[in-house]
Amino acid sequence: MQNLTALRDAFDAMTIAEVKRHGGIPALSEEEVAFRDQVALVLEGWARENLTGPDPKDPSVTRHVLTSCPNCHHPLNAIGTTDGAEVHAPAVGDGSACIACGCPLVYIEHPDTHAPGYRRMTEQEFFSLTHQQQNEIVRVILFTFLVYQPREAAQRQRPN
Repeated sequence: MQNLTALRDAFDAMTIAEVKRHGGIPALSEEEVAFRDQVALVLEGWARENLTGPDPKDPSVTRHVLTSCPNCHHPLNAIGTTDGAEVHAPAVGDGSACIACGCPLVYIEHPDTHAPGYRRMTEQEFFSLTHQQQNEIVRVILFTFLVYQPREAAQRQRPN
């Protein structure tokens, strides 16, 4: 737990400009997009049949109906906190960030279908958040660029 706190404190000390220096959002090949979309279909069936609500293994995670990031189309089926605090089910207007690309997001209900989903957060919306909410989103963005993307890239390079 102490290492997690130290890591979180280090993330808080960094800026988004530093994240951008580490590289941007990687472009996906057509094969990667097709594979991701196939995985999304499998996950969609699983998510509709199974977990929604608090994750019994981790109170800092709440599962929700499968949706996807409007920026990179990565399947999203959970919302969580980086500080281990319990998280409530997302409500329309709640802020978040995509774990795969770091895009700041707002939880929405689509006007035509009433299905849950996300849209990109505007700069104005980000700066209207509390300092604590901004820090939470920045921590997810930092985790995405410094941990998640490098780990995913390394796994793609491993031979099967």
